[in-house]
Amino acid sequence: MDKNVALLVHLLTLSFGLPLVILAQDEIQCPNPSEIEPCVCEINSDFGYDILLLDCSAVTSTEELQVAFQADFPTPVVDELLVRNATLDFLPAGVFGSKELKKAIISESRLRSVDGNAFAGSEGSLTWLDLSENQLQEFPFEEILSGLTQLSHLTLWRNSLSSIPSLSSQSLLWLNLAFNQIPSTEAPLFSGLENLETLYIGGNPLTELPNGLVSPLGKLKDFDASNSFISDLTVGSLIFQSDRVSSVSLNNNSIRAIEPGAIGGLSYDSWLWLGDNKLMALEENTFRPILQYFTNEYYGRIYVRNNPLLCECDMAWLFVNTSLLYHVEGNCWNGTDIWAMDQTYFEQNCFH
Repeated sequence: MDKNVALLVHLLTLSFGLPLVILAQDEIQCPNPSEIEPCVCEINSDFGYDILLLDCSAVTSTEELQVAFQADFPTPVVDELLVRNATLDFLPAGVFGSKELKKAIISESRLRSVDGNAFAGSEGSLTWLDLSENQLQEFPFEEILSGLTQLSHLTLWRNSLSSIPSLSSQSLLWLNLAFNQIPSTEAPLFSGLENLETLYIGGNPLTELPNGLVSPLGKLKDFDASNSFISDLTVGSLIFQSDRVSSVSLNNNSIRAIEPGAIGGLSYDSWLWLGDNKLMALEENTFRPILQYFTNEYYGRIYVRNNPLLCECDMAWLFVNTSLLYHVEGNCWNGTDIWAMDQTYFEQNCFH
């Protein structure tokens, strides 16, 4: 025992006449390296406390991964599992044995299938699951979301999913389904994710956003449907209900028209990203109500760069109102920045 600790125990015993029991936290230990090959274990203390990191990126088969997890782990909890650029076709039920995973990143590994019970043993511990850049065409959403009761982050970015069922989870805060092959998102799909804060569905072959898509998500702060094929936003498409909306991204679509009432529920400091679309004008009955959410003169932006904006009299309502114009960042079809437009010209020529 350390001399200072021993002295403290002695003084407390003398002062209170009671023995003091010192409880030491169990030391985190890696398993025998030879038993988990080709996986590599490391104890990391960068955050001020020890965590066990297990890198299995060198595995060449599912069987090899299973054998590694059959080893005797002095510490049954794996704080972070990393499998990247490996060769894994399938994650079968119970592949991780009795080990409790907290965070699992299995990416760029040619994964084609995941059993609904692949993460058995981690039901109450796994909070972060990243299966990005694999070859998944299907995913057991229902089993995974119902079984992993603490899961807060699920990333399936850059796979080959072509459909998703209605989802339900009380714990999920972050869902990334970007860059798959999902052709549509019906409104009820996400209604069971009442605590969801971040949703990425961009990079899919979406052509529209159905009415009421985000309305059931009362805590949604960040929404991204960029890099798709959306052409029009109709009334009720994106009506947010959360107290604070940080970012709504619709960049790099084919948006030509946004109906009045299509976007609502923004916050005073929200960013609405509409860059690289096909808007030819910012119509007053659509955009003035959106700009009125930005009640602080310094916060809140609508980003419309790289649209073919004609910047004619149908946008004079914006060009003559500097307090509103401040919240719009963009350029006309010829490259002229909209902040550089001649206010006097529009005042004299567009209002009769």
